[in-house]
Amino acid sequence: MVGVPQGSILSPLLLTIYINDLPNVLKNSSVTLFADDTALYCSSESAYRLQTILNHDLDRPAQWLFEHKLTVNVSESKFMLIGGNKKLNSFNDVTLSIMDRKLDRVSSYQYLGVIINENLTWSDHVEHLCTKVPQRLGLLRRVKCFLPRNIRELFVKMTIIPLLDYADATWGDKNDVILMNKIQVRKTQLRGLFLTSQCIHLLQRHSYSSAGRT
Repeated sequence: MVGVPQGSILSPLLLTIYINDLPNVLKNSSVTLFADDTALYCSSESAYRLQTILNHDLDRPAQWLFEHKLTVNVSESKFMLIGGNKKLNSFNDVTLSIMDRKLDRVSSYQYLGVIINENLTWSDHVEHLCTKVPQRLGLLRRVKCFLPRNIRELFVKMTIIPLLDYADATWGDKNDVILMNKIQVRKTQLRGLFLTSQCIHLLQRHSYSSAGRT
């Protein structure tokens, strides 16, 4: 039997140690490991070569996991092709599988908290933020009359600012004015919540710092 204690702070470390040599079985792909999240990636100008390389390399870690008494969750495994629209159209026939089980192709995927799409525009991630932030502002708006100002500010700093600050060096694009304006406009919604100008400025500073990191 193989496993780690559920909820233990050592579980991610123990799992990482156990699967640390998994990348050694790959021949033509690179791999990123983060606890039980594994991402394989490679590039090619040829759709046939890309499909051949990945199908070959996908079976290798699956076999390695089987030999080490672990399994791949194929139903949760997806693949995504990244490139310009013209290039992606020429790769429409690419199919990938793990041990003869076909993988679903997606146009966007949330990996380690950041939504990546096939064009690397980050629009899907920003749209996700533009949904999450109003939800939390709505919660604050419903209870604002019961909370003192300092608690409202603490709520913003702990539940909204982290959403905008997480991985902003990756998705923040100062050259995409429309995309960044969608984030910046959330600052104005705070004015109706009777927050101090200092808290509003904090949100504004995080928005602009996100846009400035490229």
